[in-house]
Amino acid sequence: MPTDTAVVIDIVEDRYPSSQVKDAIVLVLPDLDTAMDVQRR
Repeated sequence: MPTDTAVVIDIVEDRYPSSQVKDAIVLVLPDLDTAMDVQRR
């Protein structure tokens, strides 16, 4: 799931209506470079 989708509740409900996860509090990212890139957006 893309990070913008994970943190914007309207997008989550639209794209993943059957998902039981509705609020992203912790994002698991594969490495520091990815985390820095997400933070800049």
